[in-house]
Amino acid sequence: MTVRRSLFLHSHLRRRPYDMLRSMLAQVDPATPPHGPDGPVAALERRVAALLGTDEALFFPSGTMAQQVALRIHADRRGRRAFAAHPQCHLEVWEQQGYAVVHGLRFQPVGDRHRLITLADLAAVAEPLAAAVWTPG
Repeated sequence: MTVRRSLFLHSHLRRRPYDMLRSMLAQVDPATPPHGPDGPVAALERRVAALLGTDEALFFPSGTMAQQVALRIHADRRGRRAFAAHPQCHLEVWEQQGYAVVHGLRFQPVGDRHRLITLADLAAVAEPLAAAVWTPG
């Protein structure tokens, strides 16, 4: 069996994000305010919404920020502050519990830290949850 691997993601341009961002910024008029309806962020959001076929899209500078906002939306809609996730979830281990500080959310660790979450683990959570977070194993 022959295994072929694309080197596209390892190209010179992909390994130099600073240069790529600089070239993108050079395409924006320096007089354009970064925020507002005519700024580059709004243009990016409109373009992504069109590509995805949705009415709107939001740009978040980090995945952690986006994940916390998604959790907050579920918490507000359900009227619950707790979410469940694996004990080694990056929101708990690496993000200094920003979900609690910024959004007032509570983390419920689910299952054993040395294995993936099971349905039985989730069913064992006594508190009603706003959401559950699964990350690739």
